[in-house]
Amino acid sequence: MRKLTLLIVVSALLSGCAQKSEEERLAKRMSKWRYRGYRAASEKATGTVIEKYKQRTGEDIDAATVHAALSVLWFTQQRYEFCYLEADILAEQQHEDAPNMSLAMQTLALYGMEFPRLSKARYDELKTLLAAASEKTPEEIQVEHKLFLAALIIVSLYHGDPNLAKFGADALGATSQLDYLGPLVGVIAEAKKGHLGEARKELAELSKSDQFQEHARAMIKELSDLAEKAEDPEEFLADALDRMPRVLVRRLMDDIF
Repeated sequence: MRKLTLLIVVSALLSGCAQKSEEERLAKRMSKWRYRGYRAASEKATGTVIEKYKQRTGEDIDAATVHAALSVLWFTQQRYEFCYLEADILAEQQHEDAPNMSLAMQTLALYGMEFPRLSKARYDELKTLLAAASEKTPEEIQVEHKLFLAALIIVSLYHGDPNLAKFGADALGATSQLDYLGPLVGVIAEAKKGHLGEARKELAELSKSDQFQEHARAMIKELSDLAEKAEDPEEFLADALDRMPRVLVRRLMDDIF
């Protein structure tokens, strides 16, 4: 028995030495020269973006908003390392929403980079901050809040919290006149809960509804087609939760800006 116990301990130690931790792998990936170069370029370019935006619109925009938008856009392109870097830069900005938005985008990027434990840790931090800031009203939500809520929807769907995703969708839909958002995220949330047949049926009905504008119907039809092509419920759920959020956030970015 003692020999068996010793063998188990030695095996565990050897396994731990052979496989680097997620923290070590992330640090190694982020230390590559091209990522250090990207960070420097991003910080330098932000000033130019702010200046051009003011010239074009006559309004001010802060660095936090620029980095948040870039992080979301990189996510839609599945460039998760750059998404993470922008979120990391965002965390250093002096803006009240920077911590929340940074954590939301970090958990997305880490998930995409296949660091599930780190992703879940960031998500838990995000939920803690949300609880502390629950006194905010919909009237206070501006561009930064819209970006944050869009990220919250995707993060929540990925991490199995459909109720939080629906909350984010309802809040963003109410303040942005995105009438399709609540019903659509509700359908995806039903799929996440395991109600696959009902979700597929509701998605097909939404794609035929005339209550939405043409661009929204086209997006819903695209998502409905993804669901219909799945050969079994497991494939449908995997496909929906992997591909639908990216299609959704791409459309949201267009509508928000």
